[in-house]
Amino acid sequence: MTIPEAQLQAIAHQVVKLETLQEVNNKALTDMASSVSRLVDRLDKSDDTARDADQRARAAHHRIDELRAAVDGIKQGQRWLITTSFGLIGLAASLLGLVLKFIQ
Repeated sequence: MTIPEAQLQAIAHQVVKLETLQEVNNKALTDMASSVSRLVDRLDKSDDTARDADQRARAAHHRIDELRAAVDGIKQGQRWLITTSFGLIGLAASLLGLVLKFIQ
């Protein structure tokens, strides 16, 4: 083998190494692109899940506010009933006392 042939073989060997590295890098890039694509899909799903959770939380708060308003209405009704009852009892006691005073 002459020197130019040895150099050509060395160059050919280096080219084979470069081609192999290029194939390995190509496969790694393809795998990374696939992984990124899967991550983007997961992110989209998690965004949908977060939006759904937010919507459900808002609906729950709306229902809680409605229940609070209903409970407040019931409390006000009870308060009115109690004060009216005490007022009527007081009025009846006053009338009874007045009637008893006139009877004597």
